[in-house]
Amino acid sequence: MKWPPVQSQMACASIARMSENSPSGSKLSIADTALDYAVATLALPSAGTPITPTEAKRLALLIAHRGMGNVSPNPLVGAVCVDSEHRFISAGAHERVGHAHAEINALAAAKLAGLSTKLKGGTMYVTLEPCAHSNRTPACAPQVAECGVSRVVYGVVDPNPKVSGRGVAVLHAAGVNCEHDANWAAECEQLAEIFLWNMRHNSPFVGLKVATSADGVMARQGDRRAWITGPRARAYGHFLRVYYDAILIGAGTLIADDPALDARDSLWPGRSPLRVVLDPDGRGLKSKPDKGWRILGHTPEAVLWITCQQLDPEATSAKQELTEKGLQTIALATNQTGTFAPVDILTALHARGITSVLIEGGLGTYTPFLNAEAVNHLHLFQAPKLLGGQDALYFGAGKLEAEFKNTRITALDRDWLIDADLTRRHVGENP
Repeated sequence: MKWPPVQSQMACASIARMSENSPSGSKLSIADTALDYAVATLALPSAGTPITPTEAKRLALLIAHRGMGNVSPNPLVGAVCVDSEHRFISAGAHERVGHAHAEINALAAAKLAGLSTKLKGGTMYVTLEPCAHSNRTPACAPQVAECGVSRVVYGVVDPNPKVSGRGVAVLHAAGVNCEHDANWAAECEQLAEIFLWNMRHNSPFVGLKVATSADGVMARQGDRRAWITGPRARAYGHFLRVYYDAILIGAGTLIADDPALDARDSLWPGRSPLRVVLDPDGRGLKSKPDKGWRILGHTPEAVLWITCQQLDPEATSAKQELTEKGLQTIALATNQTGTFAPVDILTALHARGITSVLIEGGLGTYTPFLNAEAVNHLHLFQAPKLLGGQDALYFGAGKLEAEFKNTRITALDRDWLIDADLTRRHVGENP
């Protein structure tokens, strides 16, 4: 991809403004720039531009998103290098799994610009502790130790107990001052939230996406295909599809909406996610005679259909037909209500290497996850209109006792987005 042209003072000013609105604890924060726009229009400062530590750290957080949709199961990581007088040299991100990490890309950018000598005595800001072990790529810490910087500031300690602290030790042994910035940690942990959750709990990170009117209406009976929010909010929803590994819906949403569930309108380029359909009794398999669902498109192998273990002959035949075309299918046990337990769904997805899943299904799909406290994050889009009435379908018509934490509000043209963390139990815990 061709990145936007370089800008200097304007980029730094934008970074500084966004830093003032960063989340802190459980306080409400108001963002003046939507993340998808900030990432898509990010322009690096010119070499030699003075930048503050706050600006350098914010730039590292933003550039890390260049890896969205391409680094899973690795985390998003960004790095920024400044010289001994804190003037910008270079920046880099981990952009693709199996390719160079953020620190190495930042060093390569400095070399490409003929600025490697400027690193001597300078500082590298990196959102995650530099690694000291080789896997798909060589270890980063030894290469950082040799580049000439005298100081490394990082935001998140490596959560892997086998490697945590080893990168710091390598840098200290080489005479590089390596500092964990506790004040930066919360933002860096938010950036690496999917990776950190998976490392600690061996379960996919779960997001819930909902669009409502200001009074909480998701749709009207018999009118489920009507848009509530505008194009800008919907584009951000597609940006979220790049962020998550998989999108999950139920058979009801499939039949009512026939969604494509791709990322076609995102401001940020990236692969479309795995599409997961919960279809316990196979009614979704049977409901369209030509099996021409939009989610199948030209890539049925990018769809995972989850059914119960015993289907009737018609559903079994439809399942076999789609499987022969490449569709992935699995069977799970159902409970007394004929639905799947969230823990079983998440365990099955984790076994297939899925690190994150975004629920886009309706009331019947997301309610069990909320009841089981199996949602990490809520993305609540709201439109400035009132749609209440007897035929209205409301968000949270079952149970809605979740407390919002670290709430952020972002304007999206006339609509707004409420991002909030929810209390999540990990796999194996009972509510």
